[in-house]
Amino acid sequence: MPKLEYFKEATQNLCKIDGMTMVGCIYCAETYMGDKSSFGICLDNGVCETLICKRCDVDAVIPIVVGSTLFNLTQEQTIAQLVAWRIMGFGV
Repeated sequence: MPKLEYFKEATQNLCKIDGMTMVGCIYCAETYMGDKSSFGICLDNGVCETLICKRCDVDAVIPIVVGSTLFNLTQEQTIAQLVAWRIMGFGV
């Protein structure tokens, strides 16, 4: 199976959260604000590094920061991109 284009942004991303940060959840196809204490975190190679959505408990959260595919998109464009990724990654 080929790697999904969002995978690099949705894994090992705890370091991208700096204070209150806007994030997008691919599974929920929604955005919300959160800080490091707002998320569950799963282990990658024994280190807590990947954010888990506080709404759906899926590790498909992308911090919307400089360098992110979602950065500088309108809310409508962001949601459309999240929905497209949800279909590719989860088939729903």
